[in-house]
Amino acid sequence: MAVIPAEPSQPRSVASPKLHKHSVRNWGRIGSRPQDLMTFGFQTVCWCWFMKVWLWHFTEAAKVLPGATGFGWFFRYLTFFGFTIQTLTLALSVFASCTLSAKNLASGHGQYIRDLADNFSSAAFGLANVVTAMFHIVQMTQGPESAVEGGHIVRPFWLGFTVHNMNCLVAWAHLIVSPHSFRPAAQKLSVSFMLFYIVWIQVCHAVNGKWPYPILNVLPMPWGFIFLAGLACVIFLTMFEIGRAVKRCVPDIWACHAKRS
Repeated sequence: MAVIPAEPSQPRSVASPKLHKHSVRNWGRIGSRPQDLMTFGFQTVCWCWFMKVWLWHFTEAAKVLPGATGFGWFFRYLTFFGFTIQTLTLALSVFASCTLSAKNLASGHGQYIRDLADNFSSAAFGLANVVTAMFHIVQMTQGPESAVEGGHIVRPFWLGFTVHNMNCLVAWAHLIVSPHSFRPAAQKLSVSFMLFYIVWIQVCHAVNGKWPYPILNVLPMPWGFIFLAGLACVIFLTMFEIGRAVKRCVPDIWACHAKRS
């Protein structure tokens, strides 16, 4: 009886071209260069520090602050709301960096977490900038007491610096060293964050009987709220577009750096 030779086995299919395209574009050069370890180290150090500051709000020392009581806790402040999202973003970026390998990039394994980290990083960039910008605008025009509830309470220096200044510096540094596609999905996520907080702060106002920010309690309503909310949205979307424009130039610079290393 003649033996029919077995057909050669077909290679396993890899990720679809559409999915793989995004992987190659944003992550294809990552994981094989010395500066990638520096990026991973930067993300890890920033995340650890941000987590330390975030967890501080659960300590006894934080109970003297107005945000420790009342509906919404510290989350009723745009500062803490944005800082929480940025801390989560750094955690996602660290996790995404751990999935990087030639095998994973070729097969698409871990692509979901890499896309998620990309979208959150793009959205958090605009959010961090609007937090810093709004804080300093209100502080310079209306004074410190209008920018922070309970501004007379002495806070650790590192606390205010981290949530009002370092957050923005980290966002810009993260923009340079980590993938930010600023694609439509990230833009939708940004709009979702804005709309959620606009609704959320009004819920907190309705329950607590006052706004979490002193300046809102002295401005005429509803126009005062509409003006500040509109200003924040304009800054948010503007910084999102600036980040997109900057990132278009960064990959080429980063690629040249890779060739020299």
